[in-house]
Amino acid sequence: MKVQIIPMKSLNIIISGKLNKVGFRYFIKQRAAKFNITGSVRYKTPNSIFVEACGNSDELDEFLKYCQLGVPFSEIEKIEVSETQLKDYQTFEVID
Repeated sequence: MKVQIIPMKSLNIIISGKLNKVGFRYFIKQRAAKFNITGSVRYKTPNSIFVEACGNSDELDEFLKYCQLGVPFSEIEKIEVSETQLKDYQTFEVID
C-alpha cells in the first residue's frame, strides 16, 4: 500500500481594497474552515487585512481563489502572497 504525503505550507496573505464593514474577515474564516486551513485574519490597515494560513498545498490554492473573489460590496485591489515558516495553528480565528 502506497501512502501519499501531502505537503503542508504556511502563507502570509495581504489583501487590499474595500474590505471594511462588508464581513470580509468572517468570510475568510468560513472559507478557511471549508478547506481545513488554520491560522488567523486581522486588519492590517483600514483598507487591508493580513491572513496567516496553514494547510496542504491543494487546499491553500483553493482558499486563495476565494480570497481573490471576495464578498458582495468588497473590492479587491491587490493580493500579496508569500510563503513563510510553517506554524502550528490548531484553529482559524478572527483577531479584532
